[in-house]
Amino acid sequence: MSGRITSWIGTMTSGATAWLLVLSGLLVIAAVVLIPAWQSNDELAWRLQVMRRQTLRLDHQKQAYHNFKVALERNEPAAVQQLAFHYLRLKPRGAEAIMLARHRDDDTLMPQFVSVDDMLHVDPPKVGADIRPYQPIGSRLFRYTADHRRYVLLGIAAICLYVGYSIVVRQPSKRGAESAA
Repeated sequence: MSGRITSWIGTMTSGATAWLLVLSGLLVIAAVVLIPAWQSNDELAWRLQVMRRQTLRLDHQKQAYHNFKVALERNEPAAVQQLAFHYLRLKPRGAEAIMLARHRDDDTLMPQFVSVDDMLHVDPPKVGADIRPYQPIGSRLFRYTADHRRYVLLGIAAICLYVGYSIVVRQPSKRGAESAA
């Protein structure tokens, strides 16, 4: 009786081991195939976010130029004076040139003539300040599946599949054993 129980336990554990090997091989293959795609999807989503911010910046700049164009079409004196001073260096008699304070690199103010381009300029978004910098996932599994080591993982998965499947095939099925008896 104990021999039959031992034989049954041995059969069940070898079958479970075989199926665990097959399952682990399939999981490693899935990880090697899916993780690089997931990483590139994450990077592309980050790039999309950057491009959306850049598009928003260009829309703001386009709106500023449109507003300046409308002001020129309406002959608003400030816009016309600004344009004449910037491009022709002309100003009304007795009027002062419009000055703009700019920061130098050493944080001192430097007076500068206002340029139309400076008035209408919208700063582009900066990675790190306006947009989070892209940081790929740095876990060991992600590193192993992203470079040449993925081929080693595929080889290990193939060995697991081969060993597990060969154990499953060698085991006599219960139906075959019952029909033979």
